[in-house]
Amino acid sequence: MTSPVRKPELHLFLLWSNALPRADKILADIRARFTIRDVFRVEWSREHFARNLTRFYGQILPAGSEKEVHCGTDPFLVVVAEDDRPIYARRKTSHGKLEVNARMFDAKKRYRRWTGRGHRVHATLNPRETDKDLFLLLGRRASFYEIAPANGWGGTIRTRQHDLLGAIGWNNQEELLNALEASVGCVMLSEADPITLLVRDRWWAARISNGSGDDDADLTVRIAGNESRMMLREVGDGSLDSVWQRHLMEHAVRSSDGFLLPGPVDRFYLTLHEVASDHVRLSSSTLEFLVEVARRNSLPTGSYSNRQVAEGMVTSYVRRLHVDASTAVLNERRWWPWRR
Repeated sequence: MTSPVRKPELHLFLLWSNALPRADKILADIRARFTIRDVFRVEWSREHFARNLTRFYGQILPAGSEKEVHCGTDPFLVVVAEDDRPIYARRKTSHGKLEVNARMFDAKKRYRRWTGRGHRVHATLNPRETDKDLFLLLGRRASFYEIAPANGWGGTIRTRQHDLLGAIGWNNQEELLNALEASVGCVMLSEADPITLLVRDRWWAARISNGSGDDDADLTVRIAGNESRMMLREVGDGSLDSVWQRHLMEHAVRSSDGFLLPGPVDRFYLTLHEVASDHVRLSSSTLEFLVEVARRNSLPTGSYSNRQVAEGMVTSYVRRLHVDASTAVLNERRWWPWRR
């Protein structure tokens, strides 16, 4: 069963070097079924190739892995294409049966058959995957092509000779956070040193960030030529209530700098959580922030610096989040009973 036709979507095909003997046939087929926006010939260094693969796929792929040998390590093609009439359907993937862009899935399957089967052709199956792949490969979010003129591909293959973004460090913090947001989801819990981030998949976030350290929860990353400490919190890791963590991921707000942050109410309770957990001494500016947020959002007032008071307020808030989450599940089951 397929879903209704959706609005146009941006997608990406990647033809690894061992697929290039069939590149002309594949490009002609893509051109016949989709609108090609860009084609790049990308060359990764041999030094970082295996690490690039691990970071791109989210799998441990050491040098000389079966996948590396199968796909090839020479320059490859990245084809940016627009699907003008995406249709979603359930398909059997390596992660089980999922609802994906059926036209992209079927094209990938066809091109893999033409190139000897296996994984010599990669294709994105939903817009989120496209956003992640584009940014890591080309340093562009999918929104770039929403702004750029929608001209068809003129036949020129442009050359890019660089590794996956972040291979030797990040130009700035914004670049790192964009990569994490596009790949695993990312909310900045604290901008202080060390920067603290909440992510959906800590292992992959650590690989994407290309950080170093004995523990993925506490890493050193290279940003603008300097070593910076970064703490990674994962949904369900116990550092906060898991329902609250999911709420933080789903209700983050974008700052003027473009970063995803907890909304004011969540920042209010996160500050109180620090007081309850670590006996944090609140500055006058932080107290002013708490008072103002409480006033604007009709939140509890009291001695915010008192550990017991702060703990009680946080407990009440988390309890309310649990009730809201349970109600949402019950409502979904009422309307969609087959999802039980």
